[in-house]
Amino acid sequence: MKAFRLLHSEMHQREKGLLELGMALFRKPQMLVQAHWQRMKETIYAKPHVHPDLLQLDLHVAMKGMVCVGRKKIPISGITALALYPGQRHAFDIAPETPQGEFFSIKIQLPPRSRAACEKIFAPHLVLPVADHYLIQALRQLCQLELEEAPARSMVCAVLAEVLAYWPDGLHETPPTLLRDVDEEIEPGMRRALDLIHERLSLPPSEDELAAAAHMSGRSFLRRFRRLFGCTPRAYITAYRLAHAKKFLAHRNRSVTQIADALGFSSIHAFSRWFQREAAISPSLYKEKNFIL
Repeated sequence: MKAFRLLHSEMHQREKGLLELGMALFRKPQMLVQAHWQRMKETIYAKPHVHPDLLQLDLHVAMKGMVCVGRKKIPISGITALALYPGQRHAFDIAPETPQGEFFSIKIQLPPRSRAACEKIFAPHLVLPVADHYLIQALRQLCQLELEEAPARSMVCAVLAEVLAYWPDGLHETPPTLLRDVDEEIEPGMRRALDLIHERLSLPPSEDELAAAAHMSGRSFLRRFRRLFGCTPRAYITAYRLAHAKKFLAHRNRSVTQIADALGFSSIHAFSRWFQREAAISPSLYKEKNFIL
């Protein structure tokens, strides 16, 4: 119960910080100093530097390398979200992990004593199992707006508010992309592949089956899937099953054995080994710490 109250308090503080930041941005759109999107083809390096009054939000998709914040070294791999607060000395040396590597960076000038900075409403460092398609789309739209000669500032602020709302917080167990309906921009073939993943929770489809459902070659399907979600189909399936495993474990009306069976594992031992490997905690201990009812 104490853990639940603490989580609720953290979520409430983040919500208040987001509302305050959003209102400040609409009053003063020039607080957005930079919105940058780059498809990575080679290594980029930045020497140690400090932004005295800027909040910097970076999203690395299919990237690898190292970011140094103060004396702390943060390895970058796969999909990583970073929040750098005013006054934090940082440097980076990053390169694309795959040809689909992308780097997004937003810099926002924060008012003095801003709740966003004082309470650090964005997690400093999160490694994500899958990319949130909605966040990626909003980031791309924001960066494209910033390239226009005279963008409508109200539109820029609205899209930036969307980016901030979708930015991962580390307080929710389930990746947002796995909970929302598929965006209308995803073509019918890819929808069919996603439906197959979602329908076969206990018997995950192979990549060949997914490519066939999408009416695409294996190579084209993998390239398109990575482009949309920032990960391989196998990583997406693992994240999807893990999200459901955590949701099931959070409710007392299901035993670990029932959950293992629902997810298609041959035994509770096989499920426990898988969950321990993916979540770095045993199913029973997770259930004890996170039950809802």
